Amino acid sequence: IYYLHTFTYFSCFLSYLPEVLNVDDVSLSVVADTEVSCIFMESCMLPCSYGGSDVVIHWIQVSTGDINVHSFYHNKDQLERQNQRFRGRTSLFNDRISTGNASLQLTKVEVQDEGKYKCYTSTIDGNKDKLNFFDVYLLVVSDTEVSCVYMENCTLPCSYEGADVVIHWHQVSAGNLPVHSFFHNQDQPENSAQRFRGRASTFKDQISRGNASVLLTGVKVQDEGRYKCYTSTINGNKESFINLKIDVVIHICLFYLYAKYLSAICIHLCQEALCEFCFW
Repeated sequence: IYYLHTFTYFSCFLSYLPEVLNVDDVSLSVVADTEVSCIFMESCMLPCSYGGSDVVIHWIQVSTGDINVHSFYHNKDQLERQNQRFRGRTSLFNDRISTGNASLQLTKVEVQDEGKYKCYTSTIDGNKDKLNFFDVYLLVVSDTEVSCVYMENCTLPCSYEGADVVIHWHQVSAGNLPVHSFFHNQDQPENSAQRFRGRASTFKDQISRGNASVLLTGVKVQDEGRYKCYTSTINGNKESFINLKIDVVIHICLFYLYAKYLSAICIHLCQEALCEFCFW
């Protein structure tokens, strides 16, 4: 297995694999693609596992030409040949590597991080070298932008798949302030922050069809910010994020026009009063 440590580039290793290894001494396994959805600019975990000892780990982004994302061998991270774009953004769970966890933690996920990744692990299992190829497809999900008019009603969209759903809405930008919750097939208003009580509700007749959206009434300026919709079903958990912008320009313009109209009336009345005074 020693010479495997010397192959820095994953593509180079693949090209030489048939020539340097005796298939009788090697156990090779390939895991089907796993799809992972990650939120733009959030942290994300790409799963990978192995069995054996003296592990070598290489994470490669295949969709961008087999660039080096992260490497680990000789019981430590090896980042000399890591691609510049991933510098300072990747790490392994070092305290769990000995238990077979080769997953990669990626922080501040960017749009260009989207694509196919390959996790290669090499270990010694008994008298055989054991090679694992774990394919992961990373999908970057951006925030949904929603614009609502001041003091009007507003819908923050969210959807899910599965049955027996649990829904939690939080205003992330206000310190994860609880906005609304739904579980046991009913709204749970007692879990909402005081500012949202009586103003937030779900579309109960549409929840069974996968609609987890929340309706905000009488939208206020302080409602502006980033929201998280968390849903949990038998199919798994899901998070989505919404950026809410409050449009108050129309109201300001109306106030300005109204003030200007009142000002014109006042000037007109004053002029009439002066003229009447001059006449007398």
